[in-house]
Amino acid sequence: MQGAGRKYNPRVRTIFIPATFVLITTLTGCSTTTLQGSLSAGASSLSNGANTLWSGASKLWPAGVWPASVWTADYEEAEQLSSASGKGTMFLFTNNDLTREDSIREFLEDPAARGVAADYVPALLFHRIESDRRYAAQFGVHRAPAVIVLHPDGTYHATQGSLSTEKLAEFLSESSPPGSAPTINPHVTRRLGYAWNRDWESAKQASQASGKPIFVVLERWMSRDWDALRPMLERREAYSRVANMIHCRPSTAWSSASGVASQLGIQNLPAVAIVPANGEEPYVLELPPSYEAIVRFADQASGRTLTDAQP
Repeated sequence: MQGAGRKYNPRVRTIFIPATFVLITTLTGCSTTTLQGSLSAGASSLSNGANTLWSGASKLWPAGVWPASVWTADYEEAEQLSSASGKGTMFLFTNNDLTREDSIREFLEDPAARGVAADYVPALLFHRIESDRRYAAQFGVHRAPAVIVLHPDGTYHATQGSLSTEKLAEFLSESSPPGSAPTINPHVTRRLGYAWNRDWESAKQASQASGKPIFVVLERWMSRDWDALRPMLERREAYSRVANMIHCRPSTAWSSASGVASQLGIQNLPAVAIVPANGEEPYVLELPPSYEAIVRFADQASGRTLTDAQP
């Protein structure tokens, strides 16, 4: 049989690459000293390139102005920095990458306005990126350029269109909390952060302690079920539905999924389930065919949970 039982394992490839490198080195008679010299020269070139880039950035951002490295283009990181510092966040929703002259850069170079801007965590949103457009839309912003000030209390002020330096300074000085309440989109793209608990009893205890439901993924032991499920679950649309739940994959040699499946009344694996923390009947999707099916299932389960919780 040709290729029977052979499976691709990336770790094996990692082992073979250095071995091949050593073999080629031996055959070509390349000495260790020569290799070290070549690697050192390459590292030096990379370092010089980085210094050149930094020098260029310094010219774009003169002393006293927020350097490009201070701006974050990750709205989740901006939220975390804001929470840690207690500052509001100033989002620049832009069509470019700040390498061209614009009103925000002129504003940051103005010594009189610099003190006002220092009260904010500076962040970028790019109109060309769909997830950034979704994030900005929560604050009523649909076109660039725009400036969004998100206050620590969760309210915001926003303005769209080009602004002069004076108008931008005036906008920021008048943007005091409380502002307007955003229209939160629960499905704004977020980084994946599954924290899989492999023990069912431990997951139940965490659910009871936190009041959060459990999102359970059940797969057959020593099968390829996870290979099929993982791409579905790693879709951000699916993750956003279950991000605030307890995540459990009771599928190990010590904690078989079949026992948990029996408790939840599941007959066919693989399957996903949402188990409410209040002891209600679990919501089950057996043999999920697609991430869209998981999204619909999670939405229906959450809707039924909310409805059941109403008096």
